[in-house]
Amino acid sequence: MKTQGKRKMFGMLVLMTMVFGLLSFTTVGKQGSKLKMVDKELMGDTIHVTAERLWEIVGTGYADVGLWSTAVDHSSGSGEAEFEGATCSSRGCSINAKGLTAISEKIIMFNNETREFKFQVTEGMPGFVQNATNHWQVIQLTDSTSALKMNAHMEIKGFAGKLMGKAFEKNTENLLNTIDNDLKIYAETGNVSESKKRRMAKVESKSKHS
Repeated sequence: MKTQGKRKMFGMLVLMTMVFGLLSFTTVGKQGSKLKMVDKELMGDTIHVTAERLWEIVGTGYADVGLWSTAVDHSSGSGEAEFEGATCSSRGCSINAKGLTAISEKIIMFNNETREFKFQVTEGMPGFVQNATNHWQVIQLTDSTSALKMNAHMEIKGFAGKLMGKAFEKNTENLLNTIDNDLKIYAETGNVSESKKRRMAKVESKSKHS
């Protein structure tokens, strides 16, 4: 009997320790004191257009990303521009990507001279993402070729972030590659990619039947 009692007591202590540890971890995550920093950088493929032309598409054409990106069904700019050369201060996007449906962004840096800008996602990210920014820069390779460099930065928190963070990181990596492929085709040909065409047809069909 004494042995059984000791086993029960030991089991209760183990259970209490596990519960206390989980509660402590969750509380720390909510307070934001434990954050995982994630950076996904992509130096895109060579695009056979001038850096000026590529900047017209992604920089001064920031609000129109939905015209060519498979990941964005619709986009629109809003707000008076806070940086010289920009056409708006914010952008809203209907998103075609795992874990996202719609996001709002705010431009926090824009430079026509260096052909780069940075935006922060202000709404629409999963709850375990405390902060998300994206830095795009057009790189001149030669007089007639260029490339897009992208750096997505995220701060992931809490228990949900620990469970789902890896999948979200992978989705972000895939998204950057899709953007680069779509941009290359659009910049070089003036036409959208095959994946964008399929997505546009799907959205249009869904709209007709809704």
